[in-house]
Amino acid sequence: MNEMFRQSLFAGVTISLIAYEIGLFLKRKLGLAILNPLLVSIVIVILALKVFGISYEVYNASAKYISYFYFFYLLFQSLQIYGIQVSN
Repeated sequence: MNEMFRQSLFAGVTISLIAYEIGLFLKRKLGLAILNPLLVSIVIVILALKVFGISYEVYNASAKYISYFYFFYLLFQSLQIYGIQVSN
């Protein structure tokens, strides 16, 4: 499994996005505040890495680009919490 991750440029991004979609689904379905999609996706990615025996260094090499978008996600989430409207 590590070899597939070493060869694929987007394997880490794919796992991260699928985990995030699962988090969104759970949030919509159950409506619990603890099921924040980002929190759920982090837990799912950690579990997937452990189950499939993928080292974090190998995962991070293919998923490092998605971390640039976390800043904007957290920024807009915090703006929503404080009720600040972002205009186009």
